[in-house]
Amino acid sequence: MKLFKLYTLLFLLFTGCDIRKNGNTKSPSSDRSAILHIYEYPTKKIKLNGNPISVKELDKRFLDFSGKGGIVYYSCVGVEEEPPSNSDVIVLLKKYRISVKIFTDSTFTTPIY
Repeated sequence: MKLFKLYTLLFLLFTGCDIRKNGNTKSPSSDRSAILHIYEYPTKKIKLNGNPISVKELDKRFLDFSGKGGIVYYSCVGVEEEPPSNSDVIVLLKKYRISVKIFTDSTFTTPIY
């Protein structure tokens, strides 16, 4: 019986070490692909991860992204007072029920909450 417990313990120890070596234990928050950075200008121009994107393209991107459990970092001009409820981005976030963290500016360094 002691031998069985020893083998079981060694097996668990080595398989756990192997998983960590291969990097298969990443947390979702450490995966940069699980975060989309969106900045919306007053002119309704939208940038996704620093690149311009249309509302139609963003809709397709959100459709694919919504099942992955990621989060959107969102910012726009004047967001400190109140996030715009009628913006195209907010409408899409509600449509796909994507988690969002709101920031004060386009650097995404200071969250509102």
